[in-house]
Formats: sequence, structure tokens, C-alpha cells
Amino acid sequence: MADLAAQQGMQLSSYLNAKPYRVAGFPTPISSVGARNRLYDNEQVDAFLAGRPIPTLPTEDESEDLLDRRECSAALGISLRTWDKYKATYPILANLLVIVGGVEHWPRIILTQQQTQPTAPGRPERTGGRAASAAVPSRTQ
Repeated sequence: MADLAAQQGMQLSSYLNAKPYRVAGFPTPISSVGARNRLYDNEQVDAFLAGRPIPTLPTEDESEDLLDRRECSAALGISLRTWDKYKATYPILANLLVIVGGVEHWPRIILTQQQTQPTAPGRPERTGGRAASAAVPSRTQ
């Protein structure tokens, strides 16, 4: 929001009070549903403010796409709390962290790479044998 306010020559507080991002036709946020910070595509906002047609966003996933923690946890089928544990456990996640608009993001490719590893986030380590499977309580007991 601070970037949008600055781009339009307004103080952040004035921008938030005026809510020009609620004007009909203003681009939809690209941040995940429920995110605290609303993020917008720069090209779409620039086109809207210049009165040009708003470009469409890509519909196919790209390996370079940046995902926030909600999107990462959803892609792996884990809770937000588990994702936060992964961030602290797997150095590669810290190394590839990108801050966008004050929000942590990771490239999509790290999720697909990690999902193919035997001890990847979201996948338990496979030790094999009956002893390992017997240690996991059954839901039917």
C-alpha cells in the first residue's frame, strides 16, 4: 500500500482513508486470500493509472513464481505452523527467501524440487520395515 500511495503522490494515511484501490476497474490483489498485506501487480496498476487496458496475468504456474507462506503450505498440504517449522529447519528455504512488500516469498520451483526429495518438507523420512509403520498409531484403534 505504501508503494501505491507513493506512486500516486499521496501520504500512506491519506491513501488508506481515500481507498482509491476500491475504484471500479482497479486491479485485483495478487496476494493470497487472507494475507495481511495486499500486493498488486505493478504492470496492471501502471496500466490502470495510465488509462490503458490492464494486462492479464499468466494463468499457468511458472517455476519462478513467488509464493507466500500460505501458498507454500497449501501447495505442500501442510499447516502454516508446519511451514514455519520448515523455514527454521531447511536452510535452502532461508537461502531462497525473497521479501516482497514486506511479505516473505519463495520461488515455486523450490517446492517442486523439495517434493521430489525423499526427506522433503511435507514428506516423512522413509525408514521402511514394520517397526517404522508400527510406531504410527492407527486411527482405527
